[in-house]
Amino acid sequence: MFIGNTWFQKKANRRWTRIAPNAKTKNEIDYFLISRRCILQDISVVLSFNTGSGHRLLRARLTFTVKVEKKALCTANRRHQPTCYTSILLPRVLASFLTGDNTISVCACMIQFYFVSFFAAAECYLLAVMSYDRYLAICKLLHYAALMNTRFCLSLAAGSWINGFLAGIIVIVLMLQLTFCGPNKIDHFYCESTEMLNLCCNGTNQIELVITILAAIFTLPPFVLTMMSYVCIIFTILRIPSAAGRQKAFSTCSSHLIVVAIFCGTLITVYLLPKTNTLRDLNKVFFICYAILTPMVNPFIYSLINHEVKEALKKLSVSV
Repeated sequence: MFIGNTWFQKKANRRWTRIAPNAKTKNEIDYFLISRRCILQDISVVLSFNTGSGHRLLRARLTFTVKVEKKALCTANRRHQPTCYTSILLPRVLASFLTGDNTISVCACMIQFYFVSFFAAAECYLLAVMSYDRYLAICKLLHYAALMNTRFCLSLAAGSWINGFLAGIIVIVLMLQLTFCGPNKIDHFYCESTEMLNLCCNGTNQIELVITILAAIFTLPPFVLTMMSYVCIIFTILRIPSAAGRQKAFSTCSSHLIVVAIFCGTLITVYLLPKTNTLRDLNKVFFICYAILTPMVNPFIYSLINHEVKEALKKLSVSV
């Protein structure tokens, strides 16, 4: 540690920090300790501030860069998670298109349904974790490194995956207790829960209620948390004096907000709104949105926060 007061030459009336009770003896007994000389720009006393004692307020001017870079654990979980969707769904869909064989065994159907449910539930909470991360990075900038430490980030990511695992287990256990009959045809791209329940012989009210409750738990709270985070973020950004600063802050959040709107919006529409004939017909479109479209556009959306990518797009638009 270094005493910063000794690095700057000041006039005598700006050096002393304490005056004795006799109002004559003045000493420099208050110091500013620092470990890195390069970030300290100036130290001075504040003459206009009355501390209520014989001491004077000491003010230091520092210059440092706060890197709002994640230890990338939560963000990496979210960015690589859509790969799981494509690995579970698309190979089977493409194989059906190429070979014309649209059959799937009951066991494979259950496995596919479980992993889709697992990844969807985990992604909902990972999106909420990312929104909280952005809230801390913008609204609590100086406390960010302390609040979003590696251990806390790891706990949030692990909690998201564990919740997704438990949600999938609950539904699949109830699903295995059902008896399937009827045409054995699923009018969908994959083993979707609504279409599978249409093939059951026994009552499905209990499992439908469980699916609705789990859908509400795994979509509404993360969505509300995300919206609350962005309300705070927007109010904080609007207080930034410079237009360039506001634009930079908005650009770091826009990509995540787009993904949240696409993913959570389609899930809420499919599983929480009343099952009308119109919505049943649109289920396939919504499936494409949250299972195929979101993973496909993720690299492009998140690359928009990269400065080099934005500059390249500007040059391309100018040349065109």
